[in-house]
Amino acid sequence: MILNTMIRNYFITAIRNLLWNSGFSLINILGLSIGIACCFILLLIVRFEFSYDRYHEDVDRIYRIEKNSNIYGKIEKYAAIPRCVGDAIADLEEVESMGRFSSWRSSTVRYEEQSFKEDNIRPVEPGLFDVLTIPVIEGDPASLEKPFTAMLTEHMAHKYFGEENPLGKFIEIDTNRFEVTGVVKDIPPNTHMKFEIMISEISTDIVYDMPEEVRAFNHLPTYIKLAPWADPMAFEKKIENLGNEISMNLRDTGGEIMTLFLMPLKDIHLYSNLRWEVEPPGNPTMVYAFIGICILILLTTCFNFMNLSTARFINRAKEVGVRKVFGGTRKNLIRQFLGETLLMALAAHIIAMFLVEMLLPVIVRLSGIPLTIHYLDPATVLFIFCIVITIGLLAGSYPAFFLSSFKPVDVLKGGWNPSKKGMLFRKILVTGQFAVSIGLVIIALVIQKQMMYMKNKPLGFIKEQKLIIQLPEGKVLYDNYEKVKKEFLEHPGITAATISSSVPGRWRYFWRLWPTGEEESNTRMVNCLQADFDFISIYGLQVIAGEPFHEELSPESNRGFLVNEATLSVFGWNSHEEALQKTINQNENPVRGILKNYHFKGLQSEIEPLGVFLIEDDFRYLTLVFQEHRVNDVLDFTRKKHKELYPDSVIDYFFLDEDFEAQYQKEEKQSQIVTLFTLLAIFIACLGLFGMAYHNLENRRKEIGIRKTNGASTVSLFFLMTWDFTLLVLVAFIIASPLAWWGCRVWLNDFAYRTSLSWWIFVLAIGAVLIISYITVGYQSLKAARTNTVDSLRYE
Repeated sequence: MILNTMIRNYFITAIRNLLWNSGFSLINILGLSIGIACCFILLLIVRFEFSYDRYHEDVDRIYRIEKNSNIYGKIEKYAAIPRCVGDAIADLEEVESMGRFSSWRSSTVRYEEQSFKEDNIRPVEPGLFDVLTIPVIEGDPASLEKPFTAMLTEHMAHKYFGEENPLGKFIEIDTNRFEVTGVVKDIPPNTHMKFEIMISEISTDIVYDMPEEVRAFNHLPTYIKLAPWADPMAFEKKIENLGNEISMNLRDTGGEIMTLFLMPLKDIHLYSNLRWEVEPPGNPTMVYAFIGICILILLTTCFNFMNLSTARFINRAKEVGVRKVFGGTRKNLIRQFLGETLLMALAAHIIAMFLVEMLLPVIVRLSGIPLTIHYLDPATVLFIFCIVITIGLLAGSYPAFFLSSFKPVDVLKGGWNPSKKGMLFRKILVTGQFAVSIGLVIIALVIQKQMMYMKNKPLGFIKEQKLIIQLPEGKVLYDNYEKVKKEFLEHPGITAATISSSVPGRWRYFWRLWPTGEEESNTRMVNCLQADFDFISIYGLQVIAGEPFHEELSPESNRGFLVNEATLSVFGWNSHEEALQKTINQNENPVRGILKNYHFKGLQSEIEPLGVFLIEDDFRYLTLVFQEHRVNDVLDFTRKKHKELYPDSVIDYFFLDEDFEAQYQKEEKQSQIVTLFTLLAIFIACLGLFGMAYHNLENRRKEIGIRKTNGASTVSLFFLMTWDFTLLVLVAFIIASPLAWWGCRVWLNDFAYRTSLSWWIFVLAIGAVLIISYITVGYQSLKAARTNTVDSLRYE
């Protein structure tokens, strides 16, 4: 009964104090709400990134087999291994099951009168269902052992068949008919394997008429589930050199030394960034940065709360003294103040959840991550409970212990000077807040500068005013590709056209090349593409030695490769003249010209070796150069022309400049998120600064009055009162700058081509924070400086 009365008394007192100081209570709760909302959203992002592929059963026993490939000193890591090596691994006793899949180009899928362009088509082996958790709704995965069978996700089944049962029906993928033999649940978004149409992997051998010796060395992403008793480290050691043994038994490997290793399935998204990844991997540096920002915002929020709470202690000093005189113990006072803090934290959390619901659609749009909140999820409930308790105790500890330490005699007799108590600590808190804010501003500016650098750096080719059409597979051949170009050139707004197997930013071949006669000692992996006669001129590529392909020359005279400058480096050719004397591989294709290096991939990667040869069979992309002011007419024309030429296919087109910059989409989204949370962190810091400034000016009213009486001007008083805050910001800058510089260097190391950490970024950061701080305290300082002298001297 006594305990209930005491708790009720604490609660009533807490409510009264919150209402009595409603202005400061509102600022405090608002700061807490924004801080909690920021932390909650950031942790949702981090949780999603770390949740990739963890939903699979027995995930701790599932691995992808990857390889280190050493070809004469050039080491590359691959996310796939040869099929023949995977077959041998599947027979080992430690392997409980194995599954693989391969790639498939974007295709037109048709059912009756419906047709759509689909990207997430994967040829898969039935064993993949034994390794991964892919819930089957209808059908049997074993059906994928047969050629030209397919299983669809629920979404795809409903898209093409509506309420009909899709089993036994046929869909067309490009020119091939596949029987639908099963339906699976939609693949969760937190996986690096996003399948929507799974076709039998054996179908690719038939479609591409793949010889057995080629098929054996076709590289596939290979996943295994180890037996419960198997030791992953011992198994990795066992298979380490298995690839070399198998390859040597089947054919000469051309000097490749293959080392196999295991990558845990749950680590692939963040920690595997190899060639032939299924999708672009996540960025662990940025994920840990989000964790750091979350912690910094949480600390800023707590500092803000502590600062505002202790800044108002003067109004409660006498209350503490009276309570102690009437028998109140320090323990009870601490309970009282911590209870008030927890009550405010709870109120702030309720408001924060409304803010989260409002901000979440914006964050989803910025990040591209499908974030959702399940309030009944035990992890969510635990998080909410922990963050309320943590913030309540962390933010309320200092005010509670500080306020409860007053001596009643000093307080009630008026001998206690509140202005000298806790000022140093509050300055430390404000300095910490602005160190966080300045650091985040520097990071946000560096990210923005890097984005501008990547978008504006000359790439070595012309990407503007180019409309790319992905041509239907098997429809454009050597005999008709020139006619196809002429069909699209009929429109006066299209000024040029070229056909190639690749365009900058898209997939290329990755072939083993060597100077003729040097296979044993000088084999290298080189990016390659096929292009017609017009490709070099239309893309503005520079042939700095030798000659490009010419339509007037005979086929024999047009033989050979154009190689870029990076190719010369990897083959050890010391000059253009030396390179032009070389031939490539055993068929002795001559090096006919040297291309100036250009960025055919994003600036995250170094410029790699590249070979271009005259197109023969892979007529994949049609590039149309258009007049910018006629873009709408050109689009209408190309849609109609594509429909006329290929009535059974859906047009798939993109603008090259937009598509190339899409390689920076991940960094762009990260930049926007960091900028948003930087602004919120600054706002929270300004709330703390506002509280400190208000309290500081309240305590200096007499000083202001005396100074004005002695002739001090309003301007001199204004700068006097803002000087303390200027010093705090300068100290914060000294603390934050080296830490932000280090963090930015770590992030920039992910880019092969990166901007510099210019001095003006740091100047701009401190300047921006100073301006914001002056705006925050300036009005109060100006108001105090203009206060009537009589009112100031009568104060207190």
